[in-house]
Amino acid sequence: MGEAKEAITYYQSAIKIDKEVSDVYFNLANAYYFLNEIDQAITHYKRAVHLNPSKVEGFYNLGNAYCMKSNFDNAIQYFLKAI
Repeated sequence: MGEAKEAITYYQSAIKIDKEVSDVYFNLANAYYFLNEIDQAITHYKRAVHLNPSKVEGFYNLGNAYCMKSNFDNAIQYFLKAI
């Protein structure tokens, strides 16, 4: 867990430098997901796919995150965007 928290700090610093890099938001979301901070993960996955709509992994991970919250309607919408 310590590594994920450290990674979050680094990703947040990277965002301060450049707010338009989708991979940074994607990796930040993954770190939050790992820590079971699902709302934070969703926020950053959404930003990642907004910046790069061709990153299907972002849509897939959004689907998984919404499943973790038992929000299956949103999960299905994002899974469908991933295919």
